[in-house]
Amino acid sequence: MKSRGKGLLFAGLGASLWGSAGVTGQVLMDNYHLPATALSVWRLILSGLLLLGFDYLLHRESLLRPWKDRADALRLFVFAVFGMMGTQYFYFRAIQYSNAPTGTILQYLMSILLIFYTAFEERRLPRGMEISCAILAMAGTFLVVTGGDWHAVKISQAALFWGILSALAEAVYVVEPIPLMKRYRPSLLVGWGMLAGGVALIPFMDAPITAGVVSFSSLMVFLLCVLFGTVVPFLLFLMSVAEISPGEAGILGAMEPLSSLVLSLLFLTVSFSGMQITGVLVIVAAVVLVSSGK
Repeated sequence: MKSRGKGLLFAGLGASLWGSAGVTGQVLMDNYHLPATALSVWRLILSGLLLLGFDYLLHRESLLRPWKDRADALRLFVFAVFGMMGTQYFYFRAIQYSNAPTGTILQYLMSILLIFYTAFEERRLPRGMEISCAILAMAGTFLVVTGGDWHAVKISQAALFWGILSALAEAVYVVEPIPLMKRYRPSLLVGWGMLAGGVALIPFMDAPITAGVVSFSSLMVFLLCVLFGTVVPFLLFLMSVAEISPGEAGILGAMEPLSSLVLSLLFLTVSFSGMQITGVLVIVAAVVLVSSGK
């Protein structure tokens, strides 16, 4: 498979798996009363430890290599705190001051930021197709998460502030580690990013880290959230930007709400509305257009 094809596949599959994190996370919060911030801390720390352990067992090399170079350590710190942790924390803060649909739409402004970043890096204006795909993907995301109900979107100044920060954090997550990818393995970078990001989030917790119902079933759901909703998709998405532009990867991130909606339909007895089906088709159209490379 050509490198561009792999990059598109990694980005689309990674975003699709991210959708499973929303479903399993909702189960943990609704059925087992695990607070959102505690879920984020445990999810990031355990995922980071698993990735670092996997990297060491596979390569038997020092895990501290990225921290020994001052410039690399600074970039990794920014990636972990402002990218990885910021993506989690700012998103939930946006939801706290509004609702989940509004937080999702605001965070997906990331795709617009990445398109302009890519154009700036390549010293050109954004192409018409890039802008069209981003607008299509955002419109589809809006329809999927709101069902076309404008009253479901309530934006206060606080929600707008945290939502824009969440979009910036998502963009930092995609862009910041690109130079590091040339020198370090994705498992090493994502592992440290998750572990350091999870630890950095602990002071912002609004509930005890031990909150929630602990049982065999809750642990199984949590492991699904960690493995298939966190570790694998974060790796795939980070690997994708080594093969395609950050703007393309950001647009393909629209597969996340599509995947979340389908999984919710299958496992959370959620039904499709006509507007949501329209949103799904719009997202698919955006993905097809960006994948064509035209």
